[in-house]
Amino acid sequence: MKKLVLSLCVATIVSSCATAYQPMGYSGGFESNWVGPDVLSVEVRGNGFTSDVVVREYSLLQAAEKARETGFTHFTMLDVEDKGKTNTYFDTTNGEVSAQSIYKPSRGIVVRMYEDIPSGFHQSQYFVVSEVLSTLGAKHIK
Repeated sequence: MKKLVLSLCVATIVSSCATAYQPMGYSGGFESNWVGPDVLSVEVRGNGFTSDVVVREYSLLQAAEKARETGFTHFTMLDVEDKGKTNTYFDTTNGEVSAQSIYKPSRGIVVRMYEDIPSGFHQSQYFVVSEVLSTLGAKHIK
Protein backbone atom coordinates (compact mmCIF):
# COMPACT_ATOMS: atom_id res chain seq x y z
CA MET A 1 0.00 0.00 0.00
CA LYS A 2 2.82 2.40 0.88
CA LYS A 3 4.42 1.75 -2.51
CA LEU A 4 1.15 2.56 -4.29
CA VAL A 5 0.74 5.84 -2.40
CA LEU A 6 4.38 6.75 -3.05
CA SER A 7 4.00 5.94 -6.77
CA LEU A 8 0.88 8.11 -7.02
CA CYS A 9 2.65 10.99 -5.27
CA VAL A 10 5.64 10.74 -7.59
CA ALA A 11 3.39 10.59 -10.67
CA THR A 12 1.52 13.69 -9.53
CA ILE A 13 4.72 15.62 -8.88
CA VAL A 14 6.26 14.60 -12.22
CA SER A 15 3.20 15.55 -14.25
CA SER A 16 2.85 18.93 -12.56
CA CYS A 17 6.50 19.99 -12.79
CA ALA A 18 7.38 19.36 -16.43
CA THR A 19 8.52 22.37 -18.44
CA ALA A 20 5.55 24.30 -19.83
CA TYR A 21 5.37 25.57 -23.42
CA GLN A 22 6.85 28.97 -22.68
CA PRO A 23 9.72 31.27 -23.68
CA MET A 24 13.07 30.20 -22.24
CA GLY A 25 13.23 30.58 -18.47
CA TYR A 26 14.77 29.03 -15.38
CA SER A 27 12.86 25.75 -15.78
CA GLY A 28 13.38 25.52 -19.54
CA GLY A 29 11.30 26.55 -22.52
CA PHE A 30 11.88 27.57 -26.14
CA GLU A 31 13.97 30.16 -27.91
CA SER A 32 13.96 30.86 -31.65
CA ASN A 33 16.03 33.07 -33.94
CA TRP A 34 15.85 33.82 -37.64
CA VAL A 35 19.18 32.98 -39.25
CA GLY A 36 17.99 33.89 -42.75
CA PRO A 37 14.83 35.25 -44.39
CA ASP A 38 13.31 31.77 -44.47
CA VAL A 39 15.53 29.81 -42.05
CA LEU A 40 14.70 29.54 -38.35
CA SER A 41 16.74 28.08 -35.50
CA VAL A 42 14.78 26.75 -32.50
CA GLU A 43 16.14 25.49 -29.21
CA VAL A 44 14.01 23.84 -26.55
CA ARG A 45 15.22 22.84 -23.10
CA GLY A 46 13.26 20.76 -20.64
CA ASN A 47 13.81 20.07 -16.98
CA GLY A 48 14.22 16.68 -15.30
CA PHE A 49 10.47 16.06 -15.43
CA THR A 50 10.09 16.76 -19.16
CA SER A 51 10.14 13.95 -21.73
CA ASP A 52 12.05 13.85 -25.00
CA VAL A 53 8.72 13.63 -26.84
CA VAL A 54 7.48 16.88 -25.30
CA VAL A 55 10.74 18.67 -26.17
CA ARG A 56 10.42 17.44 -29.77
CA GLU A 57 6.80 18.60 -29.96
CA TYR A 58 7.64 22.02 -28.49
CA SER A 59 10.34 22.56 -31.14
CA LEU A 60 7.90 21.77 -33.95
CA LEU A 61 5.18 23.92 -32.40
CA GLN A 62 7.51 26.90 -32.05
CA ALA A 63 8.61 26.54 -35.70
CA ALA A 64 4.96 26.41 -36.79
CA GLU A 65 4.04 29.49 -34.73
CA LYS A 66 6.91 31.49 -36.26
CA ALA A 67 5.93 30.27 -39.73
CA ARG A 68 2.33 31.42 -39.24
CA GLU A 69 3.47 34.83 -37.93
CA THR A 70 5.49 35.43 -41.09
CA GLY A 71 3.06 33.98 -43.66
CA PHE A 72 4.75 30.65 -44.33
CA THR A 73 2.57 27.54 -44.74
CA HIS A 74 5.14 24.70 -44.70
CA PHE A 75 8.58 23.91 -43.34
CA THR A 76 11.27 21.26 -43.68
CA MET A 77 14.00 20.19 -41.29
CA LEU A 78 17.54 21.20 -42.23
CA ASP A 79 19.21 20.05 -39.00
CA VAL A 80 18.27 18.34 -35.73
CA GLU A 81 20.56 18.11 -32.73
CA ASP A 82 19.92 16.28 -29.48
CA LYS A 83 21.42 18.48 -26.77
CA GLY A 84 20.11 16.61 -23.73
CA LYS A 85 22.42 16.02 -20.80
CA THR A 86 22.50 14.05 -17.59
CA ASN A 87 23.45 15.76 -14.34
CA THR A 88 24.46 13.74 -11.30
CA TYR A 89 23.72 15.04 -7.82
CA PHE A 90 25.22 13.68 -4.62
CA ASP A 91 23.45 13.53 -1.27
CA THR A 92 25.16 12.88 2.06
CA THR A 93 22.07 12.73 4.27
CA ASN A 94 22.42 10.48 7.33
CA GLY A 95 26.16 10.05 6.73
CA GLU A 96 25.63 7.97 3.58
CA VAL A 97 26.58 9.08 0.10
CA SER A 98 24.02 8.50 -2.62
CA ALA A 99 23.95 9.69 -6.20
CA GLN A 100 20.98 10.60 -8.34
CA SER A 101 21.22 11.22 -12.07
CA ILE A 102 18.69 13.46 -13.77
CA TYR A 103 18.33 13.66 -17.55
CA LYS A 104 17.32 17.06 -18.94
CA PRO A 105 16.20 16.81 -22.56
CA SER A 106 17.14 19.55 -24.99
CA ARG A 107 16.79 19.82 -28.75
CA GLY A 108 17.96 22.21 -31.41
CA ILE A 109 16.43 22.31 -34.88
CA VAL A 110 16.96 24.42 -37.96
CA VAL A 111 14.05 24.63 -40.40
CA ARG A 112 13.48 26.19 -43.82
CA MET A 113 10.12 27.86 -44.36
CA TYR A 114 8.03 27.79 -47.54
CA GLU A 115 5.02 29.79 -48.73
CA ASP A 116 3.60 26.71 -50.50
CA ILE A 117 4.25 22.98 -50.67
CA PRO A 118 8.03 22.59 -51.16
CA SER A 119 8.78 21.60 -54.75
CA GLY A 120 10.36 18.17 -55.13
CA PHE A 121 9.60 17.04 -51.58
CA HIS A 122 7.54 13.99 -50.67
CA GLN A 123 4.70 14.59 -48.20
CA SER A 124 6.66 12.86 -45.42
CA GLN A 125 9.54 15.35 -45.83
CA TYR A 126 7.74 18.55 -44.82
CA PHE A 127 5.39 19.84 -42.14
CA VAL A 128 2.13 21.65 -42.83
CA VAL A 129 1.96 24.63 -40.45
CA SER A 130 -1.81 24.49 -39.95
CA GLU A 131 -1.67 20.78 -39.07
CA VAL A 132 1.16 21.22 -36.55
CA LEU A 133 -0.68 24.14 -34.94
CA SER A 134 -3.98 22.27 -34.67
CA THR A 135 -2.56 19.04 -33.28
CA LEU A 136 0.31 20.21 -31.07
CA GLY A 137 -1.21 23.60 -30.26
CA ALA A 138 -4.33 21.94 -28.86
CA LYS A 139 -2.14 19.62 -26.82
CA HIS A 140 0.35 22.10 -25.36
CA ILE A 141 -1.05 25.65 -25.45
CA LYS A 142 -3.27 26.37 -22.47
